Amino acid sequence: MAQEELVRLEEFEGELDETWRGIRGEKVLDHAGEEVGTVEDAYVWSRVPAVHLLRVSAASGEDLLIPVDAVTGVSEEGVRVEQGRARILQGPRYGEEKIPDPEARRAAFEHYGYTDQLSLGG
Repeated sequence: MAQEELVRLEEFEGELDETWRGIRGEKVLDHAGEEVGTVEDAYVWSRVPAVHLLRVSAASGEDLLIPVDAVTGVSEEGVRVEQGRARILQGPRYGEEKIPDPEARRAAFEHYGYTDQLSLGG
């Protein structure tokens, strides 16, 4: 049910804050400001509308999913995540360009200590 409510940023046609519209290609920084990777894509919860997950390319070449709940700010420096570099790089891998399925979302949210709102009530 919730799967179809999540769309890739480029496919989202509703209104979204300009900060998020231009998020692809931005640096991802840990809580201390150390660079962790680059935003490759964002997945938007179309019903709300709000960015729900980021797909981040780490320096290792692997892609990770980071819930937007873990983002503490977006600025000219980049997207800051509340965890440290090591914790972020231990996150679940996600090397696909398709919409993350419920299992992939759950793993990402659990890693960061959050509840996937899309999984509630479904």
